[in-house]
Amino acid sequence: MMQGTAVRLGLVLALVVALPSCGKQGSTTAPGGGGAAGKGDAKDGIALRYAAETMTLQQTGSFDSTTRARGTYNEIAAKYTVGLKLAPAGDKVKVTWTFADVGELDLKGSVAPKPGGEDPKAMLLRVGKGAYLVDLRGEVDEDASKALPENAARKQEIEAIRKQAEAARDKGESFDSSTLAIMETARAMATLPALPEKSLPVGKPVVVTQEEEVQLFEGGPKMPTETETTYTLVKVDDSGARRIAELQFESVTSGAAEQPGMGMLSLDSTTEGTMLFDLDAHVPVSVELENNQEFTGGSEQLFQTTVIVKSTFEKA
Repeated sequence: MMQGTAVRLGLVLALVVALPSCGKQGSTTAPGGGGAAGKGDAKDGIALRYAAETMTLQQTGSFDSTTRARGTYNEIAAKYTVGLKLAPAGDKVKVTWTFADVGELDLKGSVAPKPGGEDPKAMLLRVGKGAYLVDLRGEVDEDASKALPENAARKQEIEAIRKQAEAARDKGESFDSSTLAIMETARAMATLPALPEKSLPVGKPVVVTQEEEVQLFEGGPKMPTETETTYTLVKVDDSGARRIAELQFESVTSGAAEQPGMGMLSLDSTTEGTMLFDLDAHVPVSVELENNQEFTGGSEQLFQTTVIVKSTFEKA
């Protein structure tokens, strides 16, 4: 079950996080020239950009996931507020995240808390903090992020809990999976919404295809995948004080690989959603997305999961 959770979270992050490069002073000038969107549009489209400057965002979000794997079931539902601090770090951007409030946290099925354990909300507030590095396109530097001091305490606690889970499994004893589920899910909740790399014309779908190898779970095998994403910049509303871009996106990922002792593994994943983005403040306004994944080994369904994320963002 926990391997399935790791697959889901890793792929959600890979599909959702894709920030573009920024011009100096966070310019919205599209690559190759042209002006800001809506007021002197670049002839090759509108580029959605994060500002290359220090800023703090307040994310108010909800995260709902359901997973079925080999007869087991788990559900995580959360409503929360996270502080996201963005700051230039050389040629990258450092995102420091901290849970400020947890309004709801419900864990059911195989991840339901056991009596006498730590309160899930208290745990999320305690361990819900860390940092990661992205380049100016938003690609996460996983290796460098792991070394950040903000991640040390959570990393150590996760490793300790995994060892406890392995020891309990070896002895045939039950184990409280809620703690590990919370720690692995926290990072996925506190993520920036996706921005496409390319400039987009208003009203015209743009299709991007990407091939990459995805690690199915930590320490596990890699699978070659192909993802086709369609971005549509529906409109730019400039009737108010700021210009708000409305972006729709749909993504389909598939992959398969023969693994020794496991047979043919295959993955099918779809993501669709909508985002509003403030072109003048260079910050997201809101994002809603749904991701569905199915992972099979031969003719057997190993797991199926659905994740629904809704967030609004305000510049502090």
